[in-house]
Amino acid sequence: MQIKRAIAGGLCALATGATLALGAGAVTLSDFVTVTGNTMTSPYIVIGGNAAAEDTLAAADIGVALGGKATKTVTIPGAQGTMSVADGALIEGESYKLYIGTALSDTDRKPDLTYEDLPVVLAGGTVDHKTITDVDYSEYITMGGQSVTWSKESEWDEAALNLKFDTSNVAYTYKVVFQSGLDTGYIESKEITLLGKDYVFSGQATDLSNSSLVLYAAGQTETVSAGSSTTVTIEGSDYVITVVGINDAGTAATIDINGEAFDVDTGDDNYVTKGDLNLYIKSIRAFKFPAESGAVQVFIGSEKLTLDADNNEIVQGETTLDGAWVNFTQVSGDKIYEIQVTYTPDEEEFLEAGDSISDGIFNAFKIAYGGIYPELTSTAKDVIQIDKSSSTKVKLTFTNKAGDTCAMNVYYTTDGKFSDGSHDIITTSPAGTGYLNNWSESGNVSEKEYFLVNRGFDSYILQYVSTDNSNNLIKLKDMCSGTTFDASTTTKFFYLGGQKYQFAIDTGDEIIRVDMTGNANENVPLYTAHKAKILLTAAAAAYGNFTVTEAPFATAGIQGATEVVLDIAATTSGGEIETIDVVNDSTALAGSGLVGKDDTDYEYGVSASGTYVVRNTDADTLKIYTPEIPTAVYVGVGSNPTFAAGEGVAAGTVEQAVEIRNSVSKMESEISTSTLDRDVVLMGGPCANGLVATALNMSASKPTCVADFTALYPTEGVIKVVNNVFGSGKKALVVAGVDRTATRNLAVKVMQGTVSYSA
Repeated sequence: MQIKRAIAGGLCALATGATLALGAGAVTLSDFVTVTGNTMTSPYIVIGGNAAAEDTLAAADIGVALGGKATKTVTIPGAQGTMSVADGALIEGESYKLYIGTALSDTDRKPDLTYEDLPVVLAGGTVDHKTITDVDYSEYITMGGQSVTWSKESEWDEAALNLKFDTSNVAYTYKVVFQSGLDTGYIESKEITLLGKDYVFSGQATDLSNSSLVLYAAGQTETVSAGSSTTVTIEGSDYVITVVGINDAGTAATIDINGEAFDVDTGDDNYVTKGDLNLYIKSIRAFKFPAESGAVQVFIGSEKLTLDADNNEIVQGETTLDGAWVNFTQVSGDKIYEIQVTYTPDEEEFLEAGDSISDGIFNAFKIAYGGIYPELTSTAKDVIQIDKSSSTKVKLTFTNKAGDTCAMNVYYTTDGKFSDGSHDIITTSPAGTGYLNNWSESGNVSEKEYFLVNRGFDSYILQYVSTDNSNNLIKLKDMCSGTTFDASTTTKFFYLGGQKYQFAIDTGDEIIRVDMTGNANENVPLYTAHKAKILLTAAAAAYGNFTVTEAPFATAGIQGATEVVLDIAATTSGGEIETIDVVNDSTALAGSGLVGKDDTDYEYGVSASGTYVVRNTDADTLKIYTPEIPTAVYVGVGSNPTFAAGEGVAAGTVEQAVEIRNSVSKMESEISTSTLDRDVVLMGGPCANGLVATALNMSASKPTCVADFTALYPTEGVIKVVNNVFGSGKKALVVAGVDRTATRNLAVKVMQGTVSYSA
């Protein structure tokens, strides 16, 4: 009899369109889960009208297991690393990066470079006095007021970020500080290292005073004996230097350079030039033992450098350097306590990323512009697009925090308000005292209309789709994820992103009022994935206005960056869109604001924090690349600054858990078998859940339901997959125990991955 009943049940089930999955081993719990957008839309977990408390707990356990299977594939964009510099130091502070438009001299960016920053270039040292205590000195470089900015020069075809050095601003100040004072009466022929280059003070006392110093850069050192020669090559030319003779006192000599004679000494006539050869006479010696002879020590290739503080001039060889200025400060008698040098270029220099400029005086260090990170169109940035989808509609596209792409028409010029062209978009939370139930105030949402909701940085564009009064439900649609979900008109709240939103409903007029922001009469913000804020400004809707505000850098603890607001207007003429533009570009964007590229329909601009705006004037499109953290500018100073990008993050994909935003638990009375549109998990035995009885082709009435079920499953019960359940094309997972305790134990097996079991 039991065998006959089983066969009859199977035949009957097949006759009514259900299939018992005998080979269910290929099915897993994950196969029941469907994720749409950012929420789990399948399955429903269904308990019966006669369910025991244990059935409800078992359903909750399986809900937890299903939630762990609810994932979506998310693309992780590549992220730029930071920048480092070799053979140099970056102009940045411990907490402050350098940003677009920030002066290199800004005190928060450590504009004063010291030995700690440039241990070779700014090493400092000691000057060996002849007869008094040696003098220690330190060196410093202070940057000028230049900044990286956005500009387009007349000879350029498009704007670019560049570090501009002009003729009216000091590029840098170099200081040499002598702690105990440099006594100029004791330094003839003594050595000093400045900016990493070796120099020697003139051997002539008249060249050294508290208002002027003559130095020679130490090149190749040679000692040439009387009657001997040495050959050196300078700029491809050979120079033969011969010491013809030395006087008995060892104070003067005659030398010959390529056939031309020069009388030299260690006083006034201690510097010789011929062609590209510079020669400094460091010393002359004469001796009689073991034979009469002598020698001349020379610096070959030496540069003569005169620091003339009287006239605030610097002379290299015989040439006064344009833009160079020098002063000796804190002078006392013959002592100099500080030498201060500044350099201002004598013609404009524009450095693009990868370019550098020499110091202009000592040829000892460079100022280099390494570029920015992240780049203007980095994939690590959010992209907001505002464009004309038709002659009367403006479309907004962005990605929200949930990772969903929001793309819809938001402004309709024919009505002059925020709308998709057919239905209004409510952008301001309800007004009035007791605003949720104040139906006479603004903020009512009718069926098919859209509204915005926000909590923190979570924001959504929702549509009020329909009202189901018979089941006490309203249907809402997330326009970004495409998910449709129900909200109970009995409890009058729904959850999104883990946040609770209350609403009121007038079922007669099918109108709702939603607590959109937690406050009354407040413009509802939309946020991108990285916290840029978009406002559809209700007060300016007649002009099609939007605002885009950069991520809140200051509240994120980022020092020295201020977010800017872009005011965007879609202007019309004759009811049709004429332009979409950033109307405050001259103040919100760096340099000259939006700047056109020659012979194109494109304009480009960038904010101080790196938000990059691309405007197509022909297609009326704005594309805005906005960063989560400000774009840093990298400028280095050193002997030869070389930049390297730190390792970034490669683009890829991950499986990301989704937030369960809608109710997935149902009573059997809430399920229509004729319109079932998703898989179901049916909890409890046939006596507790009529849908289980139908799926297993059993009676739902006692005592028959008990007898039929325990005849097949006498010990524990059954876990079974039923395909095409109720003839719906969907599948059911039946979790039915012989009693309430058994149902809960079977639920644990399902949590562990079992989808086929009977006992």
